[in-house]
Amino acid sequence: MKILIIGEGRHGKDTLADWLHEMTGLRPMSSSRFACDEFIFKRLRGVYGYATADECYADRHQHRELWYDLICEYNRADPARLARGLLVDHQIYVGMRDDVEFNHAKGMFDLIVAVDASDRVPELDETLKISLLAAHVHLTNNGTEEEFMAKARHLANMIMDRMASEQG
Repeated sequence: MKILIIGEGRHGKDTLADWLHEMTGLRPMSSSRFACDEFIFKRLRGVYGYATADECYADRHQHRELWYDLICEYNRADPARLARGLLVDHQIYVGMRDDVEFNHAKGMFDLIVAVDASDRVPELDETLKISLLAAHVHLTNNGTEEEFMAKARHLANMIMDRMASEQG
């Protein structure tokens, strides 16, 4: 099973992915981490003086639009390039942002999940070009961590049921 998690920055996508990993065993990878390791650190280490890829990754929120532009450039000749590379070793792609990449890669996913915490984190993320309406499942994350975890458990149970039916 391949899952895509979309949503604005700091809305809980990585948290959901980590919980799904714990509950289902499916391995997540954020688009930013994959891009950092694949090409962004090499491009930005001299510009910002990063000593390690971890340092570059930790600073990504300060340069969100630049990272978006670099990923779009990486995908220019093949809009699904990042998705294809990420899905080689991972089953959960976290944080796709570009609508062109989405339109070329959405067929690779069995499930698309949108996470929305817009009541709790009202700042608009200008780099998210994908409509959350494109998702199969919408999870709001405006309440407590326990409430969000309950939604994650319910989603994980649905995923495990589907995985079991596909195997049997």
